[in-house]
Amino acid sequence: FINCIDSANLSAAGLVNILTESFCCFRDETIFHGKKVRLYKRAQILVADLWACFNGEDFGEFHDIDKITMFAGMVLASLTTPSTSF
Repeated sequence: FINCIDSANLSAAGLVNILTESFCCFRDETIFHGKKVRLYKRAQILVADLWACFNGEDFGEFHDIDKITMFAGMVLASLTTPSTSF
């Protein structure tokens, strides 16, 4: 796994791509209206966890951490799910 991190050259997006190409369990893909949709949320969560665990240093140093979109899922879910007031 360290080889994957090294191959990413401090790129969060690069590591996401390496993970999805190298490990099928990270390929969150589906067909929607005839087009392939790639979410790659699992890979993005792993990269974000590395960044957080290592405080953006060593194995968690990524110069483009802002390029991953994993946090958009919570925003989309809140926009598409009816809210319930108690």
